[in-house]
Amino acid sequence: MSNRGTITGIFVSAQAGGEPRGVAEIEAAAGHGLVGDRYAEGRGTFSEVPGNGRHLTLIEQEAVEAFNAEFGQSLRPEQLGRNLITSGVRLNDLVGQRVRVGDALILVQRLCEPCTTLQRRLGEDTLRGFVHRGGVRTDVLESGTIRVGDPIRLES
Repeated sequence: MSNRGTITGIFVSAQAGGEPRGVAEIEAAAGHGLVGDRYAEGRGTFSEVPGNGRHLTLIEQEAVEAFNAEFGQSLRPEQLGRNLITSGVRLNDLVGQRVRVGDALILVQRLCEPCTTLQRRLGEDTLRGFVHRGGVRTDVLESGTIRVGDPIRLES
């Protein structure tokens, strides 16, 4: 995988623990996140906990496929609660980088390691199976539209 990839899915949930809804395009609002998503509205599971990287989360389609093969599962990427599904990019390599996703500019803050909430929802394997491949947490620096099929580009 290179550090240029593609958005293959976009998912938002209006409430913590809510069923993710797939969309073809969405607006990312600087300083907030995805319009209509629980974290942009301050209703996410961890919204009350101070910290960065709460605007938008991404996960690699390839990581989900590798987990499924390794653990004999059939998880769909949206079940993991991440907003954007990517293909063709090593997200871990982007930590600390400014990245253009569609028309939006994001700052990749940190890894999105699996948590006990994920384990309760999807089973014990997810906790150990997604360590260091659970995606990344980001902040939205510049507003813009993100569409399925959009490129992911490192900002120079």
